[in-house]
Amino acid sequence: MSSGRRSAVLIGAVLALLLVVVAAVAISRSGTSDGAGPTPTTEAAAPGRAGGSVQPGQPITTLGSDGSSTVVSSPADATTAPTAPTASSVPGDDAAPTTAPRPEPTAAPDVPRTPVSLPVAVTVSASSGLRDGQTVNIHAVPTGGSQVFGVEARICAAGRTIDFDADFRPTQTGNCIVNPLSATSDAHLTVAAAPPYQSVDVAFRVGTGTSRYTTQSGEPVAITCGPGNPCQLVLKLQIPNGFGFQAYPLNYG
Repeated sequence: MSSGRRSAVLIGAVLALLLVVVAAVAISRSGTSDGAGPTPTTEAAAPGRAGGSVQPGQPITTLGSDGSSTVVSSPADATTAPTAPTASSVPGDDAAPTTAPRPEPTAAPDVPRTPVSLPVAVTVSASSGLRDGQTVNIHAVPTGGSQVFGVEARICAAGRTIDFDADFRPTQTGNCIVNPLSATSDAHLTVAAAPPYQSVDVAFRVGTGTSRYTTQSGEPVAITCGPGNPCQLVLKLQIPNGFGFQAYPLNYG
């Protein structure tokens, strides 16, 4: 075959191949334009996050059938986190109005402060017209089938509330005297009861004068007992499973 004829054959083959490609492209475009419409919306993953549901306000890119792209905004998120109700709006929660606490009433100076739950009956021989060195006799008897194991007695400043053991210890709270007020008086006595623990007696000598000392926290204390300066005799009563306090006024003549 001559070179001229060979060239003509190759050119014809190339032209035929081009016609096939052009026809295929035309058929493909025709099928797309007759279909259901534009390519479904796709979302590019946001930086630092894997692709997923559309976030409110995030741009969305759509592709048309002709290969064009359009940027639209995503719809606002219809679901909104509910607002937590305030304490006043919670159903059934009607809070009582806040009021300032009332101060604890103070007993009269001549009325002993006796806990209701303490199962001990106490008698004191004298509490008024007292003199320096005078003996005050204390007699304690358990009630309601209880027992009394002992009595601890101290002279304390008038008007002080003794509810806890720390209140009863002079250097902790400064409520009671440390040393005797005079050479003929007592500051502190402890008397144990004898079996079957049905009574205990204490002979306490009251005095006049001033007790001065410093508490563990460095506070100076001065407690004066005598005419015009009443004090109180505080008893710590040992009972089964615990103890309690009773206070009796000391008024000097």
